[in-house]
Amino acid sequence: MIGFNHLGNLGRLGNQMFEFAALHGIATKHGYDYCIPPRNYKGIENYSLHDAFELGSVTEKFLETEKIVGERHFHFDENLFDECPDDAILWGFFQSEKYFKHVEEDIRKFYRFKDEFLAPCQNMINQMDKYIVDDTDYHEWESYFLKFEEFKYKKRL
Repeated sequence: MIGFNHLGNLGRLGNQMFEFAALHGIATKHGYDYCIPPRNYKGIENYSLHDAFELGSVTEKFLETEKIVGERHFHFDENLFDECPDDAILWGFFQSEKYFKHVEEDIRKFYRFKDEFLAPCQNMINQMDKYIVDDTDYHEWESYFLKFEEFKYKKRL
């Protein structure tokens, strides 16, 4: 089993999304189980992954090990991805889709917003439908924009 005991300590929701996705991706690649901190843990100020998303049946516990594995740099660490040991805690930001591209569909399912957030947004989207212009209006604006860009270019010459 691998874990991310510091989820929530290294950034807010966006960082947590990358960290969780990488954890899932690395664990899946190696056939490991994985865990994240419990949702009710009070020691992590910014831990909001559970608040926003329907994560499903993710194991919630702290991994008890002293083995910490971190990224060696701020881009995709292929060595870590390919050789991550079992029974280790991940540490880092993992801001590359290469850690989880192979499990993209899983991640999309995990990151389904809870209904309490999704419903009001869907209502707003439905109300906006009446303001969408048809294709002819779009093409007229596109034509105007291209002519304006050509005018600006010629003026610079």
